[in-house]
Amino acid sequence: MESLIKINIILLKPKLIGYAADGFHIYSGGSVKSSYKLKNNTRKSGPGGRYDGTFIEDYEYVKDVGELDKCNGKFVSTNNKNNPSYHYDLTKEFPYIPRYFRGTPDNSFF
Repeated sequence: MESLIKINIILLKPKLIGYAADGFHIYSGGSVKSSYKLKNNTRKSGPGGRYDGTFIEDYEYVKDVGELDKCNGKFVSTNNKNNPSYHYDLTKEFPYIPRYFRGTPDNSFF
């Protein structure tokens, strides 16, 4: 049982898994909440029907609903509290991966 608890703690701790084209870190494994939510009502165009999460357009960003910004990232305090660092997070709910860049992507990515 003790080893299962250790595994769960390890899995919940955010892990650096890579870097985005703009150079910011990408983390996975945390339990942060996205600020996107499913829209209400029905689609005005396209396939019609209720917003049910089938399409990207079914979601909207709502500032401060979750912990992350529109880019699915956040600033965190580091050892230098006057200079927080920014990173992206993968989430268990939409948008799962960053959909926008906070910074400017390096030209080598084009």
